[in-house]
Amino acid sequence: MISAETESGYKIEIPSMFDDYIIIKYEGNGWSSVVFKVRKKKSNKFYAAKIISKADMINKNSLDDVINEINVHKALNHPHVVKIYEELELTNSKNEEFIIIIQEYCSKGNLISYLNQ
Repeated sequence: MISAETESGYKIEIPSMFDDYIIIKYEGNGWSSVVFKVRKKKSNKFYAAKIISKADMINKNSLDDVINEINVHKALNHPHVVKIYEELELTNSKNEEFIIIIQEYCSKGNLISYLNQ
């Protein structure tokens, strides 16, 4: 089991492997999510996995906002917008539910970090 905390302090614990993905390393966190670099087993390609707790979003009254954001983001198709490849749902061994967004991996990190460098 791998664990990380969101910026708001919510602890997220997930298996080191899920579906067809293997977690490679921790990349960072946001107010309601943690991000890991993952490798797809079948293709050996790297992606970013943004992991969001459903319980945390329900407590923050934000689950509908997250779902709407995912739907809008999936509809975008532009070379300068990070692409979402798939959305998964995962239940860990503690019966906690998570939304996992598999998206394009940006090797230089997020835009804010890149601009600050």
